[in-house]
Amino acid sequence: MDLRVSCRRAVNCPADREELVSEEEKGWPIIASEGWTAVTDASRRTAVFMALTAVAVLASIAAPAQTYSTRPVRIIVASSAGGFIDVAARMFAAGLSEKGQPVVVENIAGAGGQIAAERVARAPADGHTLLVASPGPVAVIPHFHKTVYDPLKDLSPIVLLAITPIGFAVHTSVLAQTFPEFVAYARSRPGKISYAVAGQGSFLHLGGELLKSMAGIDMVAVPYRGAAPAATAIFGGDVQAGMADFLSLMSLQQADPAKMRILALAEPARSAFAPDIPTFAESGLPGYEIRGCAMLLAPARTPKAAVDFLNEQAKRILDRPGIRQTLSKSAITSDISDVTETGRFLRAEHDKWGGVARRGNINVP
Repeated sequence: MDLRVSCRRAVNCPADREELVSEEEKGWPIIASEGWTAVTDASRRTAVFMALTAVAVLASIAAPAQTYSTRPVRIIVASSAGGFIDVAARMFAAGLSEKGQPVVVENIAGAGGQIAAERVARAPADGHTLLVASPGPVAVIPHFHKTVYDPLKDLSPIVLLAITPIGFAVHTSVLAQTFPEFVAYARSRPGKISYAVAGQGSFLHLGGELLKSMAGIDMVAVPYRGAAPAATAIFGGDVQAGMADFLSLMSLQQADPAKMRILALAEPARSAFAPDIPTFAESGLPGYEIRGCAMLLAPARTPKAAVDFLNEQAKRILDRPGIRQTLSKSAITSDISDVTETGRFLRAEHDKWGGVARRGNINVP
Protein backbone atom coordinates (compact mmCIF):
# COMPACT_ATOMS: atom_id res chain seq x y z
CA MET A 1 0.00 0.00 0.00
CA ASP A 2 1.52 3.29 -1.11
CA LEU A 3 0.45 6.01 1.31
CA ARG A 4 1.50 9.44 0.12
CA VAL A 5 0.43 11.27 3.23
CA SER A 6 2.57 14.06 4.60
CA CYS A 7 2.24 16.21 7.70
CA ARG A 8 2.63 19.97 7.69
CA ARG A 9 1.84 22.89 9.92
CA ALA A 10 1.72 26.42 8.61
CA VAL A 11 0.58 28.65 11.43
CA ASN A 12 2.41 31.95 11.85
CA CYS A 13 5.66 30.32 10.93
CA PRO A 14 8.36 31.21 8.41
CA ALA A 15 8.02 29.44 5.10
CA ASP A 16 11.33 27.66 5.59
CA ARG A 17 9.99 26.12 8.82
CA GLU A 18 6.63 24.98 7.44
CA GLU A 19 7.71 21.37 7.09
CA LEU A 20 7.68 19.85 10.56
CA VAL A 21 8.65 16.25 10.02
CA SER A 22 11.27 14.29 8.18
CA GLU A 23 10.57 12.05 5.20
CA GLU A 24 10.46 8.88 7.26
CA GLU A 25 8.02 10.45 9.76
CA LYS A 26 5.47 11.49 7.14
CA GLY A 27 2.01 10.07 7.68
CA TRP A 28 2.31 9.58 11.44
CA PRO A 29 0.69 11.65 14.15
CA ILE A 30 3.14 13.82 16.07
CA ILE A 31 2.85 16.26 18.92
CA ALA A 32 4.51 19.65 19.10
CA SER A 33 4.34 21.91 22.10
CA GLU A 34 3.67 25.66 22.00
CA GLY A 35 5.92 27.28 19.41
CA TRP A 36 8.77 25.22 17.99
CA THR A 37 10.37 23.82 21.11
CA ALA A 38 11.47 20.22 21.60
CA VAL A 39 8.82 17.73 22.63
CA THR A 40 8.61 16.69 26.28
CA ASP A 41 8.70 13.14 27.60
CA ALA A 42 4.94 13.32 28.13
CA SER A 43 4.50 14.48 24.54
CA ARG A 44 6.63 11.60 23.32
CA ARG A 45 4.48 9.13 25.23
CA THR A 46 1.35 10.60 23.68
CA ALA A 47 3.00 10.57 20.24
CA VAL A 48 3.90 6.90 20.62
CA PHE A 49 0.33 6.09 21.65
CA MET A 50 -1.08 8.00 18.67
CA ALA A 51 1.41 6.34 16.32
CA LEU A 52 0.42 2.88 17.53
CA THR A 53 -3.23 3.81 17.02
CA ALA A 54 -2.41 4.94 13.49
CA VAL A 55 -0.54 1.69 12.78
CA ALA A 56 -3.54 -0.34 13.90
CA VAL A 57 -5.95 1.75 11.85
CA LEU A 58 -3.80 1.56 8.71
CA ALA A 59 -3.46 -2.20 9.13
CA SER A 60 -7.25 -2.40 9.01
CA ILE A 61 -7.31 -0.64 5.62
CA ALA A 62 -6.43 -3.15 2.95
CA ALA A 63 -9.19 -3.46 0.36
CA PRO A 64 -8.84 -1.85 -3.07
CA ALA A 65 -10.65 1.43 -3.73
CA GLN A 66 -11.69 3.45 -6.71
CA THR A 67 -9.20 6.21 -7.49
CA TYR A 68 -10.71 9.63 -6.80
CA SER A 69 -8.43 11.71 -9.01
CA THR A 70 -4.88 11.90 -10.27
CA ARG A 71 -4.60 15.37 -8.74
CA PRO A 72 -3.44 15.68 -5.12
CA VAL A 73 -6.15 15.97 -2.49
CA ARG A 74 -5.28 18.37 0.33
CA ILE A 75 -6.86 17.68 3.70
CA ILE A 76 -6.54 20.61 6.09
CA VAL A 77 -6.88 19.64 9.76
CA ALA A 78 -8.09 22.38 12.08
CA SER A 79 -5.94 21.22 15.01
CA SER A 80 -2.38 20.39 15.92
CA ALA A 81 -0.88 17.06 14.94
CA GLY A 82 -1.37 14.16 17.32
CA GLY A 83 -4.87 14.75 18.69
CA PHE A 84 -8.22 13.11 18.08
CA ILE A 85 -9.13 15.29 15.07
CA ASP A 86 -5.74 14.55 13.49
CA VAL A 87 -6.10 10.78 14.01
CA ALA A 88 -9.53 10.85 12.32
CA ALA A 89 -8.17 12.87 9.39
CA ARG A 90 -5.24 10.50 8.84
CA MET A 91 -7.50 7.49 9.02
CA PHE A 92 -9.57 8.94 6.17
CA ALA A 93 -6.48 10.06 4.22
CA ALA A 94 -4.95 6.59 4.43
CA GLY A 95 -8.06 4.97 3.01
CA LEU A 96 -8.38 7.54 0.23
CA SER A 97 -4.76 7.04 -0.84
CA GLU A 98 -4.88 3.25 -1.17
CA LYS A 99 -4.50 3.10 -4.96
CA GLY A 100 -1.92 5.83 -5.32
CA GLN A 101 -4.21 8.83 -4.83
CA PRO A 102 -1.87 11.63 -3.68
CA VAL A 103 -3.09 13.01 -0.37
CA VAL A 104 -1.48 15.74 1.75
CA VAL A 105 -2.58 16.20 5.37
CA GLU A 106 -1.79 19.70 6.61
CA ASN A 107 -2.30 20.70 10.23
CA ILE A 108 -3.29 24.35 10.60
CA ALA A 109 -3.92 25.16 14.25
CA GLY A 110 -4.63 28.61 15.61
CA ALA A 111 -7.64 30.87 16.22
CA GLY A 112 -9.70 27.89 17.32
CA GLY A 113 -9.66 26.41 13.80
CA GLN A 114 -10.82 29.60 12.07
CA ILE A 115 -7.66 29.85 9.95
CA ALA A 116 -8.14 26.33 8.60
CA ALA A 117 -11.87 26.81 7.99
CA GLU A 118 -11.28 30.09 6.16
CA ARG A 119 -8.60 28.47 4.00
CA VAL A 120 -10.99 25.74 2.87
CA ALA A 121 -14.00 28.06 2.49
CA ARG A 122 -11.96 30.14 0.03
CA ALA A 123 -10.49 27.17 -1.86
CA PRO A 124 -11.70 26.09 -5.32
CA ALA A 125 -14.89 24.04 -5.01
CA ASP A 126 -13.57 21.03 -6.91
CA GLY A 127 -13.32 18.39 -4.18
CA HIS A 128 -9.52 18.59 -3.90
CA THR A 129 -9.37 20.75 -0.76
CA LEU A 130 -11.09 19.35 2.31
CA LEU A 131 -11.43 20.30 5.97
CA VAL A 132 -11.47 18.04 9.02
CA ALA A 133 -12.58 19.99 12.07
CA SER A 134 -14.37 19.84 15.39
CA PRO A 135 -17.67 21.72 15.71
CA GLY A 136 -15.64 24.69 16.98
CA PRO A 137 -14.86 26.64 13.80
CA VAL A 138 -18.00 25.54 11.96
CA ALA A 139 -20.74 25.59 14.60
CA VAL A 140 -19.53 27.37 17.73
CA ILE A 141 -17.04 30.19 17.18
CA PRO A 142 -19.08 32.13 14.56
CA HIS A 143 -21.65 32.87 17.30
CA PHE A 144 -19.05 34.49 19.53
CA HIS A 145 -16.59 36.08 17.09
CA LYS A 146 -17.00 37.68 13.67
CA THR A 147 -15.60 35.29 11.06
CA VAL A 148 -14.87 35.99 7.41
CA TYR A 149 -16.82 32.88 6.42
CA ASP A 150 -20.34 31.64 7.09
CA PRO A 151 -20.05 27.92 7.88
CA LEU A 152 -23.59 27.16 6.73
CA LYS A 153 -23.14 28.98 3.42
CA ASP A 154 -19.43 28.63 2.62
CA LEU A 155 -18.82 24.99 3.59
CA SER A 156 -20.46 21.73 2.50
CA PRO A 157 -20.67 18.98 5.16
CA ILE A 158 -19.68 15.53 3.88
CA VAL A 159 -19.57 13.09 6.79
CA LEU A 160 -19.07 12.81 10.53
CA LEU A 161 -15.85 10.80 10.72
CA ALA A 162 -15.51 10.15 14.43
CA ILE A 163 -16.83 10.96 17.90
CA THR A 164 -15.06 10.87 21.28
CA PRO A 165 -15.89 11.95 24.85
CA ILE A 166 -14.60 15.23 26.29
CA GLY A 167 -13.07 15.01 29.75
CA PHE A 168 -12.13 17.37 32.55
CA ALA A 169 -8.88 16.52 34.32
CA VAL A 170 -6.68 17.90 37.07
CA HIS A 171 -3.04 17.53 38.00
CA THR A 172 -2.67 15.39 41.10
CA SER A 173 -1.30 18.38 43.04
CA VAL A 174 -4.89 19.67 43.11
CA LEU A 175 -6.62 18.58 46.32
CA ALA A 176 -9.74 17.19 44.67
CA GLN A 177 -10.73 13.60 44.00
CA THR A 178 -14.12 14.43 42.43
CA PHE A 179 -15.57 17.26 40.38
CA PRO A 180 -17.71 18.60 43.30
CA GLU A 181 -14.52 18.70 45.39
CA PHE A 182 -12.79 20.60 42.59
CA VAL A 183 -15.63 23.13 42.44
CA ALA A 184 -15.25 23.76 46.18
CA TYR A 185 -11.46 23.98 45.74
CA ALA A 186 -11.79 26.48 42.88
CA ARG A 187 -14.39 28.61 44.66
CA SER A 188 -11.97 29.03 47.55
CA ARG A 189 -9.31 30.28 45.11
CA PRO A 190 -11.12 32.60 42.66
CA GLY A 191 -8.94 33.58 39.72
CA LYS A 192 -6.00 31.50 40.94
CA ILE A 193 -6.68 28.26 39.06
CA SER A 194 -5.28 27.98 35.52
CA TYR A 195 -6.88 25.56 33.08
CA ALA A 196 -5.63 24.37 29.70
CA VAL A 197 -7.73 24.72 26.55
CA ALA A 198 -7.09 23.72 22.95
CA GLY A 199 -6.63 27.18 21.46
CA GLN A 200 -7.84 30.71 22.15
CA GLY A 201 -11.52 30.94 21.27
CA SER A 202 -11.67 27.24 20.39
CA PHE A 203 -14.57 24.83 20.87
CA LEU A 204 -13.03 23.57 24.12
CA HIS A 205 -12.25 27.11 25.28
CA LEU A 206 -15.88 28.06 24.89
CA GLY A 207 -16.85 24.80 26.55
CA GLY A 208 -14.57 25.67 29.45
CA GLU A 209 -16.08 29.12 29.83
CA LEU A 210 -19.55 27.59 29.81
CA LEU A 211 -18.38 25.17 32.51
CA LYS A 212 -17.14 28.09 34.62
CA SER A 213 -20.46 29.87 34.26
CA MET A 214 -22.57 26.83 35.12
CA ALA A 215 -20.37 25.78 38.06
CA GLY A 216 -19.93 29.32 39.42
CA ILE A 217 -16.14 29.22 39.47
CA ASP A 218 -13.45 31.62 38.25
CA MET A 219 -10.48 30.10 36.41
CA VAL A 220 -7.91 31.52 34.00
CA ALA A 221 -7.77 29.91 30.53
CA VAL A 222 -4.34 29.04 29.13
CA PRO A 223 -4.57 28.26 25.39
CA TYR A 224 -2.42 25.59 23.73
CA ARG A 225 -2.17 24.59 20.08
CA GLY A 226 -4.47 21.63 20.26
CA ALA A 227 -6.00 19.17 22.73
CA ALA A 228 -2.91 16.97 22.92
CA PRO A 229 -0.58 19.81 24.05
CA ALA A 230 -3.30 20.95 26.49
CA ALA A 231 -3.50 17.46 27.99
CA THR A 232 0.29 17.36 28.23
CA ALA A 233 0.25 20.66 30.15
CA ILE A 234 -2.17 19.21 32.73
CA PHE A 235 -0.12 16.03 32.99
CA GLY A 236 3.09 18.00 33.50
CA GLY A 237 1.63 20.35 36.10
CA ASP A 238 2.03 23.47 33.97
CA VAL A 239 -1.65 24.14 34.73
CA GLN A 240 -3.85 22.78 37.48
CA ALA A 241 -6.75 21.62 35.32
CA GLY A 242 -8.14 21.51 31.79
CA MET A 243 -10.37 19.99 29.16
CA ALA A 244 -9.40 17.74 26.26
CA ASP A 245 -10.67 14.82 24.23
CA PHE A 246 -10.60 11.55 26.13
CA LEU A 247 -8.02 10.01 23.77
CA SER A 248 -5.44 12.70 24.64
CA LEU A 249 -6.17 12.42 28.36
CA MET A 250 -6.32 8.63 28.46
CA SER A 251 -2.97 8.09 26.72
CA LEU A 252 -1.17 10.22 29.31
CA GLN A 253 -3.01 8.92 32.35
CA GLN A 254 -2.23 5.36 31.33
CA ALA A 255 1.44 6.30 31.09
CA ASP A 256 1.50 7.58 34.69
CA PRO A 257 -1.75 7.59 36.68
CA ALA A 258 0.02 9.36 39.56
CA LYS A 259 0.22 12.64 37.62
CA MET A 260 -3.32 13.30 36.41
CA ARG A 261 -6.91 12.50 37.38
CA ILE A 262 -9.91 12.61 35.03
CA LEU A 263 -12.81 13.85 37.18
CA ALA A 264 -15.76 13.88 34.76
CA LEU A 265 -16.86 13.32 31.17
CA ALA A 266 -19.25 15.65 29.31
CA GLU A 267 -21.40 12.74 28.13
CA PRO A 268 -25.16 12.17 28.57
CA ALA A 269 -24.38 8.83 30.28
CA ARG A 270 -21.30 7.03 31.50
CA SER A 271 -19.06 6.05 28.64
CA ALA A 272 -18.36 2.41 27.85
CA PHE A 273 -14.75 3.50 27.39
CA ALA A 274 -14.49 4.63 31.01
CA PRO A 275 -17.42 3.32 33.08
CA ASP A 276 -15.74 4.37 36.35
CA ILE A 277 -15.63 8.07 35.41
CA PRO A 278 -18.87 9.94 36.26
CA THR A 279 -20.65 12.38 33.99
CA PHE A 280 -20.98 16.06 34.83
CA ALA A 281 -24.68 15.48 35.47
CA GLU A 282 -23.81 12.92 38.13
CA SER A 283 -21.27 15.40 39.52
CA GLY A 284 -23.74 18.18 40.17
CA LEU A 285 -23.74 19.91 36.78
CA PRO A 286 -26.79 18.64 34.85
CA GLY A 287 -27.09 19.76 31.25
CA TYR A 288 -23.37 20.13 30.64
CA GLU A 289 -22.80 17.92 27.59
CA ILE A 290 -20.29 18.48 24.78
CA ARG A 291 -18.74 15.88 22.50
CA GLY A 292 -15.60 15.78 20.45
CA CYS A 293 -16.52 15.30 16.79
CA ALA A 294 -14.39 15.18 13.65
CA MET A 295 -16.33 16.42 10.63
CA LEU A 296 -15.25 16.26 6.99
CA LEU A 297 -16.26 19.31 4.92
CA ALA A 298 -15.57 20.81 1.51
CA PRO A 299 -15.98 24.30 0.05
CA ALA A 300 -19.57 25.21 -0.75
CA ARG A 301 -20.68 24.48 -4.32
CA THR A 302 -18.39 21.46 -4.52
CA PRO A 303 -20.02 19.17 -7.15
CA LYS A 304 -22.54 16.77 -5.65
CA ALA A 305 -20.80 13.85 -7.34
CA ALA A 306 -17.56 14.67 -5.51
CA VAL A 307 -19.31 15.13 -2.15
CA ASP A 308 -21.21 11.85 -2.55
CA PHE A 309 -18.04 10.01 -3.59
CA LEU A 310 -16.13 11.24 -0.54
CA ASN A 311 -19.03 10.30 1.74
CA GLU A 312 -19.10 6.79 0.29
CA GLN A 313 -15.33 6.46 0.70
CA ALA A 314 -15.61 7.47 4.35
CA LYS A 315 -18.34 4.87 4.87
CA ARG A 316 -16.17 2.23 3.17
CA ILE A 317 -13.21 3.02 5.41
CA LEU A 318 -15.21 3.18 8.65
CA ASP A 319 -17.16 0.01 7.86
CA ARG A 320 -14.11 -2.22 7.39
CA PRO A 321 -13.91 -5.37 9.52
CA GLY A 322 -11.88 -4.59 12.61
CA ILE A 323 -11.61 -0.85 12.14
CA ARG A 324 -14.42 -0.02 14.57
CA GLN A 325 -12.79 -2.26 17.16
CA THR A 326 -9.46 -0.56 16.54
CA LEU A 327 -10.97 2.88 16.98
CA SER A 328 -12.89 1.75 20.05
CA LYS A 329 -9.61 0.95 21.79
CA SER A 330 -8.79 4.65 21.40
CA ALA A 331 -12.18 5.75 22.77
CA ILE A 332 -13.38 6.71 19.29
CA THR A 333 -16.67 5.75 17.66
CA SER A 334 -17.83 6.46 14.13
CA ASP A 335 -21.19 7.57 12.80
CA ILE A 336 -21.66 6.43 9.22
CA SER A 337 -24.06 9.19 8.21
CA ASP A 338 -25.05 10.29 4.73
CA VAL A 339 -24.55 13.84 3.45
CA THR A 340 -28.05 14.97 4.46
CA GLU A 341 -27.72 13.59 8.00
CA THR A 342 -24.32 15.24 8.37
CA GLY A 343 -25.84 18.55 7.32
CA ARG A 344 -28.55 18.16 9.94
CA PHE A 345 -25.91 17.46 12.59
CA LEU A 346 -23.99 20.61 11.67
CA ARG A 347 -27.17 22.69 11.77
CA ALA A 348 -28.14 21.21 15.16
CA GLU A 349 -24.72 22.02 16.64
CA HIS A 350 -24.89 25.51 15.12
CA ASP A 351 -28.33 26.15 16.63
CA LYS A 352 -27.30 24.70 20.02
CA TRP A 353 -24.35 27.05 20.42
CA GLY A 354 -26.36 29.91 18.99
CA GLY A 355 -28.71 29.44 21.93
CA VAL A 356 -25.78 29.52 24.35
CA ALA A 357 -24.57 32.75 22.77
CA ARG A 358 -28.01 34.37 22.99
CA ARG A 359 -28.24 33.55 26.68
CA GLY A 360 -25.07 35.59 27.03
CA ASN A 361 -23.66 33.60 29.95
CA ILE A 362 -20.13 33.14 28.61
CA ASN A 363 -17.53 35.55 27.38
CA VAL A 364 -14.38 34.72 25.41
CA PRO A 365 -11.99 37.58 24.56
